[in-house]
Amino acid sequence: PLYIDVTREPEFQNSHEIRAIAESEGFSERRARARDASYVDYPLISAIKLVMLKRMHDFFAERHPPGAKDDPRRADFDTFMKEGGEALRRFTLFQALDEHFEGAPWKQWPGDYRRPDSDGSGNFAGANQRRLEFHAYLQWLAERQLAEAAAACAGAGMEVGLYMDLAVGADPNGADAWCEPDAIVHNACFGAPPDAFNAQGQYWGMPPFHPHGLREKAYAPFIAMLRANMRHAGALRVDHMMGLMHLYWIPPGEKASQGAYVRYPFDDLLGIIALESARNRCLIIGEDLGTVPEGFRERMAKEGALSYRVMRFERHADGLFKRPGAYPALSLSTSATHDLSTIKGHWLGHDLELRRKFGFYETEEQKRADEHSLRRERDLLIAALKHQGLVPESFPDGEAGEEETVRRLVVAVERFLARSPSQLLKVNLDDLLVEADPLNLPGTVGEYPNWRRKSSISLEALGDDAFVNEVIRAVKSER
Repeated sequence: PLYIDVTREPEFQNSHEIRAIAESEGFSERRARARDASYVDYPLISAIKLVMLKRMHDFFAERHPPGAKDDPRRADFDTFMKEGGEALRRFTLFQALDEHFEGAPWKQWPGDYRRPDSDGSGNFAGANQRRLEFHAYLQWLAERQLAEAAAACAGAGMEVGLYMDLAVGADPNGADAWCEPDAIVHNACFGAPPDAFNAQGQYWGMPPFHPHGLREKAYAPFIAMLRANMRHAGALRVDHMMGLMHLYWIPPGEKASQGAYVRYPFDDLLGIIALESARNRCLIIGEDLGTVPEGFRERMAKEGALSYRVMRFERHADGLFKRPGAYPALSLSTSATHDLSTIKGHWLGHDLELRRKFGFYETEEQKRADEHSLRRERDLLIAALKHQGLVPESFPDGEAGEEETVRRLVVAVERFLARSPSQLLKVNLDDLLVEADPLNLPGTVGEYPNWRRKSSISLEALGDDAFVNEVIRAVKSER
């Protein structure tokens, strides 16, 4: 709901009172404070939007009451409610209960409210229909605006359209875990074992699907999740797709290094994804990075899912970068992921400084090894780009400034990837804007402002940015 553009909805446009609030001095000051903040302030933005959205729902309920005849807007909302069914009802019930208990984790709610099918939850729903309808109203606006965005993509001639992301998991204190209690494991979380990226392993803090619970429910929660995410997507990236085969569970209170892999019904889950992909005409990109099980990529290719190929990891055993022609056609290629540093950050060693700052290194030897690895990786990257004739033999030129060197590097890397036969190429916005800091730093929670860094220029200015257009022209010339 935080993505809803409130100003485009009839309830905002047709209410003088709501528009007056939006234009009031106090409200304008709060909005300016959110826009001027160094990082995205989600609590402040949420509070600002909810003020508008609650008043908009009041206006909607008054102008479009239940049962109103010849009312297209009410009819569309009622259709949305009917199509959402029990899943939407449970979600709105959770949201209303979460408000009622002031955001306390649902496991701390009174016992009779900890399941969606309990008497307490049912009685609360019956007594608070207006609050449940408000949360359904938010989902309705978000759904319709997402549909409009997808239609705009198609109208503009985009061959794929919206590229969506299916998250690896959900908040253990959130709606997913409460709405489907029998399909979730509540006394474990999952993550990743120690590897070259993080010597301590990764604890992602999310509860895994219960493999037996899913099967007993005929995979209904999994199917519903896929359909909801594919509905307006032309392509869907499935985060940590290896989780369909096995997932690294970590017991409560243990370190990430103390986990174990648990097998999943891979054939069933992959078959369901293939079926829903065909039904929804939605490409599947399987994020297959990290410790990939034997035979996994081959099975993905057999089913027609695109592999997720990241240049930084596409290396031969001796460390040399694979050349563009070595990338499989059935893949999406990209320079890095949202969990890695940007091209600029990696080139300048900012990622190593962040890992040192936040205690990723257990020993000084690990830090020195990373520094040596970065220097060698830079040398090998330059060699690969020179082999393709994408940078001059003198690169990096000592006379060129740091910013100019990085810009030349970004253009060269994107040209390199554009030469691959990969069916899809993803150019990262952060590299177009030559950002230094990563968007997300796995292994941190409150220590680093994950998902809160703002872009250095506004969305409206993107199309006129000289370097953005330089990279676009470079990619087009290669592809």
